[in-house]
Amino acid sequence: MCRQLVLFLVIVLQAATFNIACSQSPKKISEIEGVTHYRLENGCQVLLFPVPSASSVTINMTVMVGSRHEGYGETGMAHLLEHMLFKGTPKHGDIDAELKERGALDLNGTTDSDRTNYYETLPAANDNMDWAISMEADRLLNCFLRAEDLASEMTVVRSEFERNENSPFQILKQRLLASAYDWHNYGKSTIGNKADIEGVAVERLRDFYRKYYRPDNVVLIVSGKFDAEKALASAAKHFGSLAKPKIPLAKTHTTEPPQDGERIVYLNRTGDVPIVGVGYHIPAVSHPDFAAVTVLNQILDDEPNGLLYKSLVKTKKASSVMADVIPGHDPGMLLAFAMTDKGQSISEVQSRLTFTIQNIASNGVSKRDVDRAVAKLSKLKEDDPADPVQFAMTLSDWAAYGDWRLYFVVRDQITKVSTVDVKRVAKKYLKKSNRTVAIFTPTADPDRSEIPSSPDLAKIVDSYKGRTGISAGEVFEPTPENIAARITRGKLKSGVKYALLPRKTRGDRFHINLTLRYGTLKTLNDPKLIAASELLAELLTTGTASLGYEKLQDRMTELKCEISTEGNPGELSFFISGRKENLEPTLALVHDILRSPSLSEDEFMFLQTESAVHYDSMKSLPNFLASIETSKRLTPVAPDNFHYVPDADELINRIHSVDIAAIKTLYNDFLSGAHGELTAVGAHDNEMVLEKFNLMLADWKSSQTYERIPQPYFESKAESVTIETPDKANAILMFGANLRSQSDDPDWAALQTAADILGGPSMTSRLMVRVRENEGLSYGVGCEFTAEPLDRAGLLYLYAITNPANKDKLLKTVDQELTRFIENGVTQKEVDDSRTSYLNMMEEALSDSEQLLDILHDYQANGRDESFLKKRITNMKKLTVKDVNLAAKKLLNDKKLVIVAAGDFANAKPEDAVKPKEEK
Repeated sequence: MCRQLVLFLVIVLQAATFNIACSQSPKKISEIEGVTHYRLENGCQVLLFPVPSASSVTINMTVMVGSRHEGYGETGMAHLLEHMLFKGTPKHGDIDAELKERGALDLNGTTDSDRTNYYETLPAANDNMDWAISMEADRLLNCFLRAEDLASEMTVVRSEFERNENSPFQILKQRLLASAYDWHNYGKSTIGNKADIEGVAVERLRDFYRKYYRPDNVVLIVSGKFDAEKALASAAKHFGSLAKPKIPLAKTHTTEPPQDGERIVYLNRTGDVPIVGVGYHIPAVSHPDFAAVTVLNQILDDEPNGLLYKSLVKTKKASSVMADVIPGHDPGMLLAFAMTDKGQSISEVQSRLTFTIQNIASNGVSKRDVDRAVAKLSKLKEDDPADPVQFAMTLSDWAAYGDWRLYFVVRDQITKVSTVDVKRVAKKYLKKSNRTVAIFTPTADPDRSEIPSSPDLAKIVDSYKGRTGISAGEVFEPTPENIAARITRGKLKSGVKYALLPRKTRGDRFHINLTLRYGTLKTLNDPKLIAASELLAELLTTGTASLGYEKLQDRMTELKCEISTEGNPGELSFFISGRKENLEPTLALVHDILRSPSLSEDEFMFLQTESAVHYDSMKSLPNFLASIETSKRLTPVAPDNFHYVPDADELINRIHSVDIAAIKTLYNDFLSGAHGELTAVGAHDNEMVLEKFNLMLADWKSSQTYERIPQPYFESKAESVTIETPDKANAILMFGANLRSQSDDPDWAALQTAADILGGPSMTSRLMVRVRENEGLSYGVGCEFTAEPLDRAGLLYLYAITNPANKDKLLKTVDQELTRFIENGVTQKEVDDSRTSYLNMMEEALSDSEQLLDILHDYQANGRDESFLKKRITNMKKLTVKDVNLAAKKLLNDKKLVIVAAGDFANAKPEDAVKPKEEK
């Protein structure tokens, strides 16, 4: 059947199904803390969350359909349909290209159990918002859903499915959920069954699309910088004109019966670290018990104060633990996992894990545990609206749970949870008969947990008004000139350089980065000290002379601040964020951590074990092994060289070689306040920041000298390596080449643009179009170009995941694209689109306090200021096709690529290979 006839029949079917509609007037439903809710006459809901201090606008279309709504043989259909909606409509033939032309900063679609969403973040300029709303309304009803597109996209989704099959943890989690649910689709993976993915008929996919993609099943969310009246008018114009179908919206009605006995499931496949998991059925998000269950989960999950951490990690029975609530429109699950090493008894770990959880039902928890959990959860909830892009996603999720206002309702319910509530819900739900760990065991006297059904939402949310008095921040034009006009630069008394940029932010938040530099290439060229650099950074935040690990974490929660560290050989970095009213005590706490650390040997041993187990768990993963091997080939030095790249076993041996004495040597002999950078952006007081850091660093001296460690350049040579990883369903191919390039070179902009056109994050990049869209060989493919700021040492890195059976075809396809890229060059449109994308992303980064902090901090370390930024922007604007074509040849360096393939190639199944496309 020809395409024109297919489109004609689709239009006829839609005309027969839908009423004639006209533009509709929105009805305001409610307004809570800056979020305003409207409903159009056709049932479409609209949420507006304007943030004047933002520089971009996010449009999120959430369709209330997910894996929960799938029928027999339809598993993965909601997710597959999400992919297909990027294939275009008669009006928008290439959605990805149009978004890139408009400078999209981010775009994607995601599928969950209860919803599917499509979103894009665009510069808040021109008609971007109206265009995006119009485009989403168009693809809600008019996507092509062509058989040929399904054929190629199916293999992409299958590649994504296979990627998840590589992770024992993900598989174990899915097996647990599948065993816990007999009937409800929450027990099925969102990505679906492999056979369903491969066998879905395009006609059935179209039926699913017509059934759920309709205006009365949509929540449109607009967040960021926009005019609310214009946004509402645009929503009414484009979504309001869509007719509501005559056929009522289909609703799910499956209810999971009470579990009547403990269940156990075993997973046997390759891996490196044993894992034990348990799961308990819990009520839906809308149920009054959900808030108490959330607090209970936090009490279990917290580190180092959590009950699981104390019971299993502190006693060295497990290397790491976690607990998590899976929320949902319908009753969900509370999960807990323990990862241990090969020497531990699995049965003992399982016994201790289940005893710790069930002990809450018997003996309850302390008021201190509840207060700590409530404080941490409340802080996270308060932080969410500070990021308008992410908050749009959060509202999308909560709308799918039943009503977006539940987010605020549950937030407030959490603050009222007591020890009595926690013990009550633990006794009600954390019982053996409601637990999934192992095989089902019959019992003559079943002890069932009746999970209550979802209550009447109107009674919960209709009268809810939310909180008031939240700071919205300021409008700050992110230009190099404006940054230069506001920033204050100088040196602390100790010698550390500083750059301070105060600005009003939503929630009055500040962000600070402190990096201290130490040692030389010679004095640090010791594997023990190299490994100790990372462990020291983590150890600093486990306690001070006056505060143990638990009390230190409690103090951070009390101050509503985050203090994290990162260590590399020769540098130690602190990342500090919080609220302006707590700036002074937060910096006092940083002072205590930095200058009076406990450096506890017990905490060090926990960190050492955790780090070693982490690398041990990755030893069979294709991406980790390929990354290590690629780096080794690009850095061909002897093991006694500072820049030597160790393999997994060598990393573990290095970690085990470190003792507390090495940690203290680094701290006492190497660290000082003499060298480094301090950067602050956000709602802070410059004078206070300078006063506190001068006091913190002024008298701190070191017996060791400091000298910057240069990054050497190595000439690349073409070579190929294959690594076998048995029983891993997904393979990875990595390509790497060293470049004699520096980030302030005149051709940096051309090299960056060439790399972006070749394999940047856009769906319109050369590799993405050929490898993913046209050939269906990979779910993820791309490349990245980096260059050092102070050394002539650059790197080109390419990657692609695929089924092991597709390795040879993928290699051939990538090689063809690289050859075409070098020989045929780029187009003016590609250069223009890439340039626009870069400039928009840079504007977005300069508008965001945390990203701006990273840029300014990096500039300080490399002797740059806003003039460098201005020059980079200018160079990007002047870029020509000729410049980029010359850069492409330099970038690929005659294809002198190190190629590493890691996967289960020995057992590759020919039937899993992507079939050649028929020639037209």
